Amino acid sequence: MIDTEFLEQNVNAFHKQLGHLKEIKVKQLHVLHELEQLEQKYERQLAALQQYIAQAKTPKEFKVIESVVEIPVAAPVVETKVEEKPVVDFVEILPEEPKTIIEPKPEPKALKPIKTTEENLNEKLAKVRKESTVEKLSHSKIEDLRKAINLNQSMAFTKAFFYGDNVQFSIFIDSLNTCGSLESANTIIQSQIDANKNEELYNSLVHLAERRW
Repeated sequence: MIDTEFLEQNVNAFHKQLGHLKEIKVKQLHVLHELEQLEQKYERQLAALQQYIAQAKTPKEFKVIESVVEIPVAAPVVETKVEEKPVVDFVEILPEEPKTIIEPKPEPKALKPIKTTEENLNEKLAKVRKESTVEKLSHSKIEDLRKAINLNQSMAFTKAFFYGDNVQFSIFIDSLNTCGSLESANTIIQSQIDANKNEELYNSLVHLAERRW
């Protein structure tokens, strides 16, 4: 049987990752658009600067007006200097490209090992019997274990004790239903179930078997 809950978790995780990637793509496209606009702006400024420099380097022509003056001494020649205007450098600070920070996924916490005990089934059943009288009265007798075990319990038992094999779990439940007594059920449970794999689920299964008889 396919673990649909596990598959749904993976699908949700993939949806989240895909949405995150789309957000990054939109941000990158926005930054590229801004860079293109800046590039066009700088190209226009560069063209204007080059034109200004070319005009500044071109010498201007001055017409010399000669006038005839009847003076024995030659008139002094006045030199006209053309002052070059300094070229102003246009410097514009580029906006920093937004950085996309991807937070690392938290590492899964290591499961604490289950303490191994040497308690036999009778000792575990004794712990279960220590429940209060009110709780025992509220636990009605089970006529059919297959009907009493819901889907979530069935998946948990199968995964913990039967390596996900639904067929083996179904055979196990049928053998408990038809064994005839609690002692026979205890023998079947002890021979096929390892309590150290999941002590909580083991106790739950023992409690269900006790309610059957």
